[in-house]
This record gives sequence, C-alpha cells and structure tokens, in this order.
Amino acid sequence: MQKLILVLMVLALVAGCNSKPEGEPPVPMQQQETVKPTGLVGTVLEAMDSGGYTYALMQILESEVWVAGPVSELEIGTEYEITNPMLMNNFHSKTMDKTFDEIYFISGYITPGSSTDVAVAQEMQTAHANLSETESELSFDGISVPDAGFTVSHIIENRADLAGKTITLRAKVVKASANIMNLNWLHLRDGSGADGSNDLTITSDDMAKVGDTVLVTGLVTVDKDFGAGYFYKVILEEASITVE
Repeated sequence: MQKLILVLMVLALVAGCNSKPEGEPPVPMQQQETVKPTGLVGTVLEAMDSGGYTYALMQILESEVWVAGPVSELEIGTEYEITNPMLMNNFHSKTMDKTFDEIYFISGYITPGSSTDVAVAQEMQTAHANLSETESELSFDGISVPDAGFTVSHIIENRADLAGKTITLRAKVVKASANIMNLNWLHLRDGSGADGSNDLTITSDDMAKVGDTVLVTGLVTVDKDFGAGYFYKVILEEASITVE
C-alpha cells in the first residue's frame, strides 16, 4: 500500500506541475495536441454512481483502492487509467452514507492505449472543479412544470424516448460554469427524483447564476462522451435559458 501511495503522490505532483495557473482562460481547442495521459492503470472491481461521481473500487498494483471521478460507464473487470489522483482521508459521502478511510478523486477514467484531447481534459476538469457532493440547500418549492414540459427526473428516466427531441423544463440552477469549451455549463434541479435522477446538465450560449429559476428549452442528447472520462447518460444541448 505504501508503494501505491508513493506512486500516486508522485503522479499528483506531476499533474499539478503541468496544470494551468488559476484564473487562466481555457486554451483554444485548435491549439492542443491529442496525447495519451500519464497515470496509473487499475482493474475495476466495483463501480457505482452517486452524488454526481462514479465511485470505483480498483485493483492497482497489489492494493485495492477506492477512487471517484466524473460520471462514467465502467465495466467490471476492465482496466482503466486514472488521471490526476488527489488523496482525501476520512471522506464522508452523504449520498452513499459511507465514510472512506482513503479515497482518490481523479479527473477521469481513461481506457489504456486510447488517446484523449488535452484541451477536453483540462476544460472539462475546470467545468467540474466546483461540483461537490454537498446537498444543495436551495428550495425547490413552487417550481411548476411548464405546459407540454417535463420534470428533471422524467427527462432522466425517459431519456431513451426523448433522445433527439427538443423539450422544455422549469428548474433552479444549482451549479454553473462559464465559458468551458466555448459553452456555459449548468446543473438544474426542480425537486423531482432521487439521487441519480434529480440533476440535469445543460450546455448553452446563455447563462444564469446559482439560485435562479429558469425556463429552459433544449435538445435531449443521450450517451454523450466528451472524452477524458466525461460521459453523460443524458444532457440537454443548444439550450435557451430564460431567467424568471
């Protein structure tokens, strides 16, 4: 285990040295090369989604290690490369009601031997930098479903039927990141659904702030893979946002 911790610490240090300075604007996509990330490779023993993360118990070297990264579809028994590991001790997941003595938060699960765009990895990591497991304390009382519209949970649970359709919903902004890959990224909730079906990601040229109630119309896209481990079972794209 000590060997694994030492290797992970070295990788995290290298990743930190290669990261962009805080506040630097995103690097244009066309200026990036496509390269293979540097990280550790492990085999997935268990995997589950919770609180906006994919948790995985992985066999890395001779140790079993818990890691958490962006929501990804992982196959049990398959090897993945983990990038930018950061150790957290005694981390308590409220959504899982579980405390991890040690867990590594990573920026992505990468299939070994595959290439990934550095710009995608960097910008998506920035887009999710402020996403946390803490439950939103915002109130969703009084949010009504628009005419011919849907709730967040309905969209997520019925994504296969809604794929490719333009739909409308009313919800509250719980997280927002501006100008990532030339788009604004928002997470919406309306009080519907349980963990795993209560938070919808949208991308838009429009913007709103956390706490705003918004009327949103956008295109339902399923199984959207941005690379670098950032996979969405459903996302609303080309969305128009009206702050109410």
